[in-house]
Amino acid sequence: QDQLLLPLARLLSGLPYNRPVAVAVKAEGAALALDCTPGTAAPRPAAPVEADYAAELRRQLQKIVAGPVWTDLVNKRYMLQLQRERMAKDESRFWTLHGERYNALKAVLHDGERLLADILQGEGRLLAAQMMQDVAPGREFDCAAWEQRYLEFKARTLGLSRPDANLCTIGIYGPADVAGTLRDLYLTIAGLGGFAAQAQTVGIDLDTYAKQEWPAPQGSQPLDLPLAGFEIECKGPGAFYLFTGERGMWRASDDDKRHVDLYVFVSGKPLKEHATPANVHRRSFYEGLQPVRNIKRDSMADAKGEWRCGYPQAEALFERMKERWSRLADRILTGEDGA
Repeated sequence: QDQLLLPLARLLSGLPYNRPVAVAVKAEGAALALDCTPGTAAPRPAAPVEADYAAELRRQLQKIVAGPVWTDLVNKRYMLQLQRERMAKDESRFWTLHGERYNALKAVLHDGERLLADILQGEGRLLAAQMMQDVAPGREFDCAAWEQRYLEFKARTLGLSRPDANLCTIGIYGPADVAGTLRDLYLTIAGLGGFAAQAQTVGIDLDTYAKQEWPAPQGSQPLDLPLAGFEIECKGPGAFYLFTGERGMWRASDDDKRHVDLYVFVSGKPLKEHATPANVHRRSFYEGLQPVRNIKRDSMADAKGEWRCGYPQAEALFERMKERWSRLADRILTGEDGA
């Protein structure tokens, strides 16, 4: 292990996992000398699973472009094109009134067509490589890069079809330390998702809630009230659908006996119109609620036991949220959500 496995692991760690290499091992007395020469052949992209996964993605995209949301966007773009033709003598007015939406529809429809053409071609290349046929260098298909484009396309398509879902406010209510950690976590996730975000502090003034921008504006005094929690507004394509699955009671504990509870509430309202749930600062509010997330020291888990990740690790939670968002977006864009 010390003379062969560990030195070989260090030697190969800097190379792509699918790069062909030639490793020469020579005995020099009691030691082994390793020499690694990277191959010149292009890495082959083709495991059967990649071709199968590309086919799955292609079928999902085809369902979207054959679905009711896509058809509605095509019709809306067509109606705007007719409007443009009717306003040909005063086209500058058309662009003032409708230009932004016209260009957004045109771009997303073009991107959908381009994505479909690319995945059809890429699937063919993966199948050819799977059957051990040569694929010209530089012509391999990067399925991961395509999928990232696909996620961005779904967000923009969803944003155009359901503009009300492009804004949400997330309320985080509970003890200051755990609520503050979750606030910072969600603000980081908002940044990772490319959303514009702003936050406010919620204090308890007798039986009413007082609110102040967070961080407190320069020159102003922070709220001198018991803390109820924080509220964060996020703006961007599909923001509501990304965060809506976070709703519910979270339970944080250091051991099996002691715990504190938080409540996460998501509305489709801007920050100024978001209604803090009545009595969310009272213990009675939590009676009968079951946790949707469990936090224990440095880890977080779904209450159903379906996944676990480090806490607070924004990138890890963001990936889980994106997976859930992507499944929901697929149901909406294909018409399977019944709405």
